[in-house]
Amino acid sequence: MSRRRRSIAVVAVLLAAALAAWWWLAPEDEPDGGPVEAGGADVAPAGTPRAEPRETRRALERVEVVSTPAGTGAGEQRSTFSGRVTSQDTGAPIPGATVTFFLDGAHDVLADAGGAFRFQAPRPGTYELRRIAAAGFVPYDSEQGAGHLRFVARPGVSVGGIQLELRPLRLCRGTVTRGGHPVAGARVRCGRREHVVGEALTAGDGTFELGCDSTVVLSVVGERARRWFEGNGECRWEVDLERDARSVEGDPSRRSRTLTGRVVDERSRPVGGVIVWCLGADADPANEAVARRMRAWGGSRVDRTDEDGAFECQVSASDESRVLVPGVPSSEQRVSATADRVTLVIPVRGGLRGSVRDVDDRPVPAFGIALQPAAAGAGYERAFISADGTFEIEDIVANRYEVVAARPGFPPSPPATVDIRPGATAEVTLILRKGLTVRGTVLDAVTRRPISGARISAPRLGRLPGPVADPEVFVTADAYGRFEISRVLLEGASSLTVSAPGYNDWVLGIREAELEEVTVELTPAAVDAGTEFGGVGMGMNGQLFVTLVHPAGPAARAGIVVGDRITRIDGRTPEDLEDAISRIRGPLGTQVEIQLRRADGGVLDTRLRRERIAAVP
Repeated sequence: MSRRRRSIAVVAVLLAAALAAWWWLAPEDEPDGGPVEAGGADVAPAGTPRAEPRETRRALERVEVVSTPAGTGAGEQRSTFSGRVTSQDTGAPIPGATVTFFLDGAHDVLADAGGAFRFQAPRPGTYELRRIAAAGFVPYDSEQGAGHLRFVARPGVSVGGIQLELRPLRLCRGTVTRGGHPVAGARVRCGRREHVVGEALTAGDGTFELGCDSTVVLSVVGERARRWFEGNGECRWEVDLERDARSVEGDPSRRSRTLTGRVVDERSRPVGGVIVWCLGADADPANEAVARRMRAWGGSRVDRTDEDGAFECQVSASDESRVLVPGVPSSEQRVSATADRVTLVIPVRGGLRGSVRDVDDRPVPAFGIALQPAAAGAGYERAFISADGTFEIEDIVANRYEVVAARPGFPPSPPATVDIRPGATAEVTLILRKGLTVRGTVLDAVTRRPISGARISAPRLGRLPGPVADPEVFVTADAYGRFEISRVLLEGASSLTVSAPGYNDWVLGIREAELEEVTVELTPAAVDAGTEFGGVGMGMNGQLFVTLVHPAGPAARAGIVVGDRITRIDGRTPEDLEDAISRIRGPLGTQVEIQLRRADGGVLDTRLRRERIAAVP
């Protein structure tokens, strides 16, 4: 995947990661039943085929910024943030949820019976969304490294329509024994460090039951027993404390101890929110393979410092270890097998300020910022709601970064390179890309009649993590089957999906989307609808070897067989699998030239006409 595509995927993930909940922002007083905007085009009112609930269909990119009329009282000049807290699984409101904002102290607000909350900022400034908590749900805590959402409070400006989501806890069951005998009163905990999600004592027969989450650890307090659970499958744990202790003591590679420490800057000030790596004595943090594993690993050898700069991680109980802040070689400390505490010193950090604007030079009021280091090191993710599109991020470890901005429903900005220097604040202006505008008509392939309410969905740019809702930009066709969807970003093999109840879906690729006007004909389908696209009827792997040929498709008729390797498409060598797919797919009836290398060393040059192809499940 190219660096540009990676940057786009990173920002797509960051937007909701910063919230640990996605927000949509729209006027709170919009009348029911009227058309709403999604991705820049009108969509049909509630009740159209395949329409989502009204709340879900609100525009992802719209912020309601309301100015207080001149002459009102001083108290009314305060900024207000309002919205709802809902369940990620069902969309139902969560009454009594606590939403915590932070600036010079914590400010808690409670959601009412309908899940609605309203926070009136005591003074202007930038407030961080610190925590969202409710009984029976996984709490969002910005200190756990999920990212940060910040609200810029300005006199006389309010923001509404904010939706925050929490993921319900999973029920975990199990039994704790010692030498095969049940252990009563053992304290089973779900969480990490002081972040406790759930806790329970075992019953007389050693059984326990508690709410937990796959993103944290299930452990027995005071014992070596601990376990991570995957996000799927049954959450069940049968643990024998004696057997667990024997397996750890008998395997030197599993003997570990807890190392605690602090990260401070050269002025002895605590540094919060940075990643710390705890490595074996011989591990090379400069090795890209090691760095890649550490970045991807959320296990016990990686931690993020809290507000006091404190961290803890598991290190070898018998060997020397290396502890460092990635990207800051001067911070590295070698820790003996007997040491239990360490202090890492890093240079004074810098900052970044700037603004985010759209292609018409208008300020963007809701956006995310992602900084990815050019060398080894931890990235930064922040999301802002700011009426004038400005932002400021403090305490960034000095390094060279690639900076990208994104707004829900828009293509992200081109990446900009900035150098963050100790004690200095860099500045940047980021302009969101325009994206494509796709217009067309959706028809029944048999009757040629328009399909009212057909849904045209833009691609999601990466899977959103954890308790984050997966935002989607889509429109629905009007009574004449007409549609228009704006600000669409299509790269590589990404595509629009056109769908309607009772029809096969149609995958609208880049070459079709770039046309001034498109006509999509959906094929009537049985209950189990499939997917179709304009292509030549063959599949391939990452090395561009043909792995599948549709028996009656253009590729089969041209003599292409499994094992052939694609070398050129329309006279150009494809960059990768995504590039090859985007070049081969296209409008029905158009042609594509493909060159293939045969298994016997021969070459096949062929010109194929694209036809309607049914995707193989």
